[in-house]
Amino acid sequence: MVKSLQGRLFKQRNIYYKGEMDMALEMRNKCEKCMDKLTSVSVAYICVYECTFCPDCTKNMNYICPHCGGELVKRSRKGLIANSCSL
Repeated sequence: MVKSLQGRLFKQRNIYYKGEMDMALEMRNKCEKCMDKLTSVSVAYICVYECTFCPDCTKNMNYICPHCGGELVKRSRKGLIANSCSL
């Protein structure tokens, strides 16, 4: 996990960085409830702690994370638009 901490060392994928970095979203590849496979373009729902669930499980849990009690919202997806900027 990456934290945005100015001037401190932090770790991402076993590489240490010094300075300020943006927080990265961890794209988990399975639903934490039913263990169904999720790809980077699958519709999935996450809470603020990045617990990840498929749409069916999310609906059955009333869009509430069973771990933290927070709201489950739709996760962003990778690679849906080839060119997002038309300059």
